[in-house]
Amino acid sequence: MKPAKPGRWRWSPTPSGRFTLLIGVVLIGAFAAVAWVQSRQFSLLHGTQQLTDDNVVWAFQQLETESLLLNEALRDATEAPLS
Repeated sequence: MKPAKPGRWRWSPTPSGRFTLLIGVVLIGAFAAVAWVQSRQFSLLHGTQQLTDDNVVWAFQQLETESLLLNEALRDATEAPLS
């Protein structure tokens, strides 16, 4: 092996340096994967919340309809002649 030229830096990792580099690359990959999963979950949750809002509006419309039907039935029952 030739000695490095003066003034020029040459990186020659030791076995422990390679292991540290490998751990660093694996950690960066793991953090990138976790970030991707989190962003995917956030987008799916956001889409679910938008659909849930429509369901809430539909439920209130059904509640209003049932309330009107109950009021009408009660009014008819109170106005009916007693026999």
